[in-house]
Amino acid sequence: MTHRAVHFAPPLSSHHHRRHHHSYPHHDDGHVRRPQVQLYGQEAPHSTPATPDFLFCVELGLLVRSRHIKHTSVVTLMDEVSSRLADVHIKNHIHYPGARENHKNWTVDEDKTIPSQLSDHRFGLRIVSPFFRFGPGHGETWLPLLDVVMSVLNYDFELTTHHQCSTSVHVVPARGHWTLGESKSLAASAIYFERCFDALMPYYRRRTIFAKSNRHNRWLGKRSVPSCVASIYEETDSFANLAVRMNWCGAGTATADALGSSDDFAHDAYRWNFMGLMRNDEGYGTIEFRQPPGSTDAADAIRWIMLVGCFARLSCAFSVRPEHKPSLFSLGKWIRYEARMCKFNPLYVDELKRMFERADAPNFATGAGRDPEAISKDEGAAMRWLEAMRWNAGQQKYKELVHNTMKMKKRRV
Repeated sequence: MTHRAVHFAPPLSSHHHRRHHHSYPHHDDGHVRRPQVQLYGQEAPHSTPATPDFLFCVELGLLVRSRHIKHTSVVTLMDEVSSRLADVHIKNHIHYPGARENHKNWTVDEDKTIPSQLSDHRFGLRIVSPFFRFGPGHGETWLPLLDVVMSVLNYDFELTTHHQCSTSVHVVPARGHWTLGESKSLAASAIYFERCFDALMPYYRRRTIFAKSNRHNRWLGKRSVPSCVASIYEETDSFANLAVRMNWCGAGTATADALGSSDDFAHDAYRWNFMGLMRNDEGYGTIEFRQPPGSTDAADAIRWIMLVGCFARLSCAFSVRPEHKPSLFSLGKWIRYEARMCKFNPLYVDELKRMFERADAPNFATGAGRDPEAISKDEGAAMRWLEAMRWNAGQQKYKELVHNTMKMKKRRV
């Protein structure tokens, strides 16, 4: 097969340009313009297509202990967390099994994938944000709230991380749904840059059974990267097919053994989780990035949110020649360029620069990034619990958001 340049979105007319914010302060490498480096293996075009704003929701999985009370139950700990947040006017609720999700408020939830330490009064919790808008000028609506939430958690509680703690970020275009072209673009760029994203992660998040490799899944694992990208663009004709190809788990894998499956099956626990697009073919659902480690302060969480939001926007605007090896340096430049276009404070852009400077060199060796061949009893139990619950806070918030939006539209009519 002859591989060609593949566009991340349907071609747009040449009059679509992004405005350059010449008055914006110049920081780190000094570029407000697009950096003169290669992105996705080729020079970017002189004009940049329009790119959509996104909605995002962040899930913070942490091991939590109160500084004031020696809790012996996760229920009383969640009550205290909820109360402390309410004291500073952060609207929130505690999720209990079977309850409907509230998309407008923060959610406090037990996370059974994080092993609790009862003797030390520590319990696994998941703090889930509402959906916020990610795009130029919208940071001021969510950055202060995230800072308040993390300040309260650190002031009144001890936050620690475990290798099963994570910071998950859900994204969906601000219109509320994906086009097939947009979702395929994000899938292709995720596969292409998987080794670069691994380089940004601590080692234990590169080989975690809760964020398996999309690149090495059952469907794509034996293909070259150019063949993977071609399969996504040229052979995928529906959202359901895309979800299966990005999240296809093989029989005989550690995950299948833990879940008692003798057949191949689609599964949520991949670095990029496309299963939110599985149940309809209209593009309604979030795509979730599950790989980042637990975030114990606002700066950690903000870096991961900015990385995912900027990457999603870039994936809708640029093209790729997948036969070229990706560049971590180039990706970092472009992520920071996009952050400036979104008008983030230069201090946050500098944090992104440091993130890439601290990264390891990407490992492009054959087999790099493959999943662990065995999982512990605790991990297996956690996976079975997840499978039984089928609970994903971000997806549930999104469903409630769409449901309420549809009701408001009907009232206006």
